[in-house]
Amino acid sequence: MMDSMKMFLDVMQHQLLSQAAWYDLRNMEKRASAAARVAWQFLMMQRLLGTSCFVEIGAHEAGFSRNVCKKYPQAHIYAFEANPYVFQKYEAILKTDFPAMDYRNAAVSAEDGVSEFLLATDIDGSSEPMAGKRSSLLPRLGDGNSTTSISVPAVRLDTFLQQENLTEEKVCLWIDVEGATGQVLAGTESRLEQVTSLFVEVELNPVWEGQWTFRQVMEWCYRHDFLPVLRDFLYGNQFNCIFVNRAYYNRIESDLMA
Repeated sequence: MMDSMKMFLDVMQHQLLSQAAWYDLRNMEKRASAAARVAWQFLMMQRLLGTSCFVEIGAHEAGFSRNVCKKYPQAHIYAFEANPYVFQKYEAILKTDFPAMDYRNAAVSAEDGVSEFLLATDIDGSSEPMAGKRSSLLPRLGDGNSTTSISVPAVRLDTFLQQENLTEEKVCLWIDVEGATGQVLAGTESRLEQVTSLFVEVELNPVWEGQWTFRQVMEWCYRHDFLPVLRDFLYGNQFNCIFVNRAYYNRIESDLMA
C-alpha cells in the first residue's frame, strides 16, 4: 500500500509541476494572473460537477463566495470566518451586497463546540492588525511571533451539513485556513460522498506547528479518492491546488484535457 501510494503521489506531483509550462512565471504579476485563472477554473467546473452547495472556509472578505453569488445565485452559499474582528469588518456589507450568502463567524474544525483561535499580534517582529489574514487555529513557527488566544465557535463540516439539511446536496469546499487544513478535512470524512471538489491552500514546508504539508494533504486525498488536477504557482512554498472526487472526475476530464 505504501509503495503504491508513494508512486501515485510522485506521479501526481510531477504532473502538477509540469503545469508550470502553461504560464509565464517570471514575475509576480504573471503568477498572480495564472493563480486567478486556476481559481476561475475551479468556479467554472462546478457546473459540470453538479455542485449545488458552496462552502468557503477561512473566508475573510469572502472573495470566492462573492463570485459564486454572481455565477450561481440559486445555490446554497456559505462562508465561514473564525476571526471575529474580520467577521465584524465584513458582515454588514456582505449581508447588504450579497444576500444569497450566509456569512458565519465560526471555525470549521475537527470538533464541534468551541476552539482556541490564535489571534496574531506580531509576526516576524512586525505588528499584525486584529483583522489581518494570518491568524490561525495553529501556532506559527519561528521566533518573533506572538498571539492572543481567544475562544471561537467551532463546527465539524459533517455536523453543519446535517444541521442545515444539506445532506442531499453536492458540495465543493474552498479551504484557506492558515495551516489548519487537516482539522477541516478531519471534520468532513463522514460526508465525503457529497464533496465534488476541493480548492486548498497548501505549503511545501510547514509554516504552522502541526500543520499538514502539501504531501500530507496529497496522502489524505489519495486515501479518500480525490485526484489533484490543477495548481497555481503564486509563491515558492505556498500555492493553491484543486482536487476532484474520483466519482465525479469523468464529468470534467474532457474539459481538463482540452
